[in-house]
Amino acid sequence: MLGESHLDPALVTEPKLTITSTTLDGIATTREVKDLKLSAGSVLTHTLSVPERLAQLTVTLTGKIEVLSAGGEKRDLSATRTWTLNGMDKTDATNDGHLSKFAGSYVFELLGKNGEAVADQQVVFNFRHRGFANPQNVALKSDEQGRIALGTLPGIVNVQAKSPNGRESSWDLDDNERTWSSELHAAAGEVVRVPWIGPPAELSLLEVKAGTFTADHAARLAQKDGFIEITGLTPGDYSLRLRGDERDFSIQVTEGKQIAGWLLGKHRNLELKNTAPLQITGVTTDKGVVAIKLANATVFTRVHIAASRFEPGKGIFAGLGGFARFGVASGTPAKNPNLFAAGRQIGDEYRYIVRDTGLDELSLKAMQQAGMTAGGRGGGLGSAKQEAAPDKSAAGPGGAAAETNLDFLAASEPTIYNLLPDKDGVVRIDRKALGDRQHVQVYAEDLTNAAWQSFALPEVPTKFADQRLARNLDPVKPFTQRKEVTVLEKGKTLTLADILTSELETYDTLGSVHALFTTLSGDANLAKFAWVLQWPQLKDAEKLAKYSEFACHELNFFLARKDAAFF
Repeated sequence: MLGESHLDPALVTEPKLTITSTTLDGIATTREVKDLKLSAGSVLTHTLSVPERLAQLTVTLTGKIEVLSAGGEKRDLSATRTWTLNGMDKTDATNDGHLSKFAGSYVFELLGKNGEAVADQQVVFNFRHRGFANPQNVALKSDEQGRIALGTLPGIVNVQAKSPNGRESSWDLDDNERTWSSELHAAAGEVVRVPWIGPPAELSLLEVKAGTFTADHAARLAQKDGFIEITGLTPGDYSLRLRGDERDFSIQVTEGKQIAGWLLGKHRNLELKNTAPLQITGVTTDKGVVAIKLANATVFTRVHIAASRFEPGKGIFAGLGGFARFGVASGTPAKNPNLFAAGRQIGDEYRYIVRDTGLDELSLKAMQQAGMTAGGRGGGLGSAKQEAAPDKSAAGPGGAAAETNLDFLAASEPTIYNLLPDKDGVVRIDRKALGDRQHVQVYAEDLTNAAWQSFALPEVPTKFADQRLARNLDPVKPFTQRKEVTVLEKGKTLTLADILTSELETYDTLGSVHALFTTLSGDANLAKFAWVLQWPQLKDAEKLAKYSEFACHELNFFLARKDAAFF
């Protein structure tokens, strides 16, 4: 983003993904992915394979951006995300608790590492109800399938479970979430629409004057098609509260003329932004087709869908919903005439603007008098505040997703990215595309909004993969583990005698070889030679400078093979 404006990701040059996977044995492997195609029209996806006994996965996206205000200087950009997995394998536990949802009803399942049911075991549950401070503790026993039926759990916001082996898991039961704009602007008399899925009884609308509630306007509230509609508001300030979510909205209303996205009134100026927010208004299943209905979809709207066997927490929303976005701005019309006093001293804030924008002091003094500078001080058109990002700590069940082991599931979770709604705002997918998973997440986003819903389809048989050592080694024969490095020339082949007991890793670029040696050796001096990877792109003067600084036998050998003309 540049200020409050979205820029095309294609402006980022030299994008690169660096993926580091670490096993439970502490073995780290790093690989790089280049030639990425960044686009404003879709989310970047990359499919990767991970090693057995994965404990941690770290992904870093880097690139460069040209800063025109700095004479075209290229600055580095980077973003990193780390996931922790299979923490259960660090313990002696052989079974764990999982929460599933089938067609609206929750089921707790006590399963072993092979997916086998653990029957006749007492599990202690802790249920927390919305609006109540004290949770309820209940002890229940698993049946012959290792299951405990919990029902629909109306009003329950959190479930905790403690298994007999001491394993504890926690789940926040959320069916929908979205990004919110805490401040709303509207013209007098127009309909204000706020996205909301919930009972009308949990809403309140109060008029505010001088910081005090003066009138109840709940009669102006109506719920329709996934929105709260507020009608007949007169100029003034209002406070809308969603009691269930303990979320408050400030609504400012004025009369005035709409110009360039602003409502210019007699006493205040209000920016009109995001007046038609994206919303998921319905999900239906019919004849093997899942249909998702969106409201206010635009050409920038994209929909992502994922399906899981167990409760996913906030899943996709926690991972993607934290993008930067800005709220609305407001200001007060200037009342005094614009005056100019020769030799007037300007403050530090305005000197900062002079330095960074190149404005002369005369122009700046005029802006100061008109109240057009940052923050809206003195009147005019103010600046917008950045909206708070969703709490990523709710990325999944507390401790459950990261600490359990799901290797017994035969197939990975199906995910479908970058779906486009049709002209009616509907996205349709075949039920078969979700495989043997029933808990579905739907995430929709555009440039300013993100909406997420999850729902459960009827249960379907899930395929489990046998994790037992079915093909063990013959105890009569001797066996050894051997590591080999083979240089494979162009056109040659390498044959593995037994692929089932072999692990193969290929290094076919200088970048991958350099990353391998850097990971294995940990030698800081090796990192200093990373510039040789960009040798073909260096100019002659840069090559001479690098050679003068790093000349050695190894560099001479490299140049003799890779750049004979320079050597």
